[in-house]
Amino acid sequence: MVRETFSATLLDYADKALYYGKQNGRNQVIFFDDLVAAGLEAEQDIEPGEITLF
Repeated sequence: MVRETFSATLLDYADKALYYGKQNGRNQVIFFDDLVAAGLEAEQDIEPGEITLF
């Protein structure tokens, strides 16, 4: 699935997938789209200015 999505939103999706993998056994590859399909996460756009780094 190809989306035109703001880059901060993509970083958020990757972060959620990373932490799901860490909390559920580590040493695995988790795709955010799979989490959405399983009902474990929901897609939402992050508007510019809503993200704080460090």
